[in-house]
Order: sequence, then structure tokens, then C-alpha cells
Amino acid sequence: MDILQKKAISNFKLDKKFTEKRKAYFLIKTGLLIEEGFTLKEALVFLKMIMPKEKALIQRIITGLGEGHEFHQLLKEKNFNQQITTQLYLAQVHGAFGRTLLTTGKTIEEKITQQQKLKKILSYPLLLMGLMIGIVLAMRILLLPHFEQLFQQQNTQEVSFISRFSIGLILHFPSIFIYFVLGGSLIWFVLNRRLAQLSAIKKTTFFTYVPFLSKMVKHYYTAYFSIEWSHLFKSGCSMQEIIQLMKQKETLPLMQELAVIMEEELSQGKKFNEIFKQFAFFNQEISFIVFHGETTSKLGAELAIYGQDCQKELLEKLEKGLNWIQPLIFIIVAFFILCVYLALLLPMFTMMEGIG
Repeated sequence: MDILQKKAISNFKLDKKFTEKRKAYFLIKTGLLIEEGFTLKEALVFLKMIMPKEKALIQRIITGLGEGHEFHQLLKEKNFNQQITTQLYLAQVHGAFGRTLLTTGKTIEEKITQQQKLKKILSYPLLLMGLMIGIVLAMRILLLPHFEQLFQQQNTQEVSFISRFSIGLILHFPSIFIYFVLGGSLIWFVLNRRLAQLSAIKKTTFFTYVPFLSKMVKHYYTAYFSIEWSHLFKSGCSMQEIIQLMKQKETLPLMQELAVIMEEELSQGKKFNEIFKQFAFFNQEISFIVFHGETTSKLGAELAIYGQDCQKELLEKLEKGLNWIQPLIFIIVAFFILCVYLALLLPMFTMMEGIG
């Protein structure tokens, strides 16, 4: 039986994957159909008709379900994000399956929208930067040798610092560019190797110390866990039942590690709201929300409202961050234009003064 299941999963992996856009469409349509009263199988059969390009993929999912595989497991094999498959796994427990499908689909849509906006913001500045790099390299090859001969004929003290700096920057630009790329690649490689050795909690905590990312990381994980816990509390799960669910292999590594710590500290007499204070990737307010929710016996509802607020703040910060990227690149491009301008004109003025 195990061999047959492994073979089924292996064959499932050979299929082509959903594109991100079609993933969102698939999840949203499945969620809408389930909310309308369709069973999961009925929804998938209907989707085969309206998604002809993905017909074979959906049939594989239907076959996998018939062989006893879980829906979230089959989607994971189709390269769906583990955070999404974790939400779907938990949704099968708390019962808000259709609503969770809708939410995860809209999350992917929002991600696609942000990526498209980033591409739109970066396209023109990066084109300018590419042109500037081409101009600087052309100057380095064609013009600078003539300027160097000019400066050799003149007294070095007669050449202004600005001229020497501008021409020096262009002269050494290829080396600076290569060192910058190599240095950045080395830092990226070492950082990835180092992060791969850390636990999920330490890895997530690391990003809370990165400038410009800290608040977004906190809002993201606070919203993610608040909303998932709210569904489970609303469905009647106890804290111990939620912890046992979080410890399952189907969930995120971060969720599993959190569950182990929470279980240990709750057994030592710590209160649920006090546990969050040690984790840097949660907003501090979540401790007060949990404390108040436990006092009023409306913890599920309050976590849901707070999680939605965190999502809104996260989107606002993403928008602000994207709006800063384009001006920053334009400043860099303007600096290069200024250097090119100075490198071209100042030597000419110096030569004219020498003639005068």
C-alpha cells in the first residue's frame, strides 16, 4: 500500500505546475463553489470544465483524493506555498474550509499585484541605469585615455579635486562594479548558508533585525497566526488541541517549533498571553489582545479582528516601501549623470584656462 501511495505521489510530481495566477484562480473558484454548497470533489469536477488548460492537473488531484491523499498534501506536491497548505490543513479541522480557500487565493492575487507593481516601478529606472552603465563604460574605453594624456601634460595641482574624483570614478568603475557584484554575491551565499543552519524561530527572528523589514515581518506573522488561531478557537478547539495540531508535520516548521515551546511553557504554569513576549516576530500588542480575549471569552473574535488590522498595516507598509524604491534609484542615476557631466566638461574648462 505504501509503495502504491509513493508511486502515486511520484507520478503526481511529474505533472507541470500551476502558474501563480492560475493557483489564485483555482483556490478562489474552489472556495466559492464550496461556500455555495458543493463538495470538494464536485467543485473540482466543475473546475475541470472551466479550466481546460489545467484539466489534467485537476484530474490528478481528484484521483489523488480518491486514493486517500489529503487535499493540502496534493497541492503541496503542485508547488503551492507551504504557508497556504498549512492553512488548508488547519481549515479541515476548524471547518472554515471554503473561506480559507478564498483567503489563500486572494493572498496569492495580492502577491501577484505587488510583484507587478514592483516591476512597473523598477522598469524605467533600471533601463536608465543600464544606459548610464553603458555610457560610463564607453567613456572609460573611448574618452578617458585622451583626458589622461591631457592631465599628464598639465600640472596635477591645476586639476580640481572634482575633476579628479569624477574621472577617477569612471576610470575605476568596472573594478568597482565587479567588486560590488562579487561582494554582494558572497554576502548572499554566506547568509543563505548561515540561515539554513538555524532553526525556523531563529531564522524568522533574524529578519526582525533587518532595517526596513522588521515591522513588515512582525505584521505578517502576527496576522498569519492570529487569523489561524482565531478560526481554531471559534471552532471550539482548546489550547492543548491547537498545540497538538501545530505540532503535526503538515504545518510550517515555525509553527511546529512554536508549538513545542508553548506546550512546555504552559505545562510550567505560564499563561498563554505571556508566551508571546519572548518572540521578536510578534507585535507586542498580541499579548494584550490574548489577555483581553481570555478575560471576555471572545478570544477567537478578537484575534480575527486584530489579525485583519495587521494585514492592512502590512499592505500599507508594502505600498510605502515600493513608493520609496523608484526615487532612490533615480537619485543613483542622477549621481552618475552628474559624474559624467563633470568628467566631460571640467577637463575642457581646465584646458581652456590653460590656453588662456
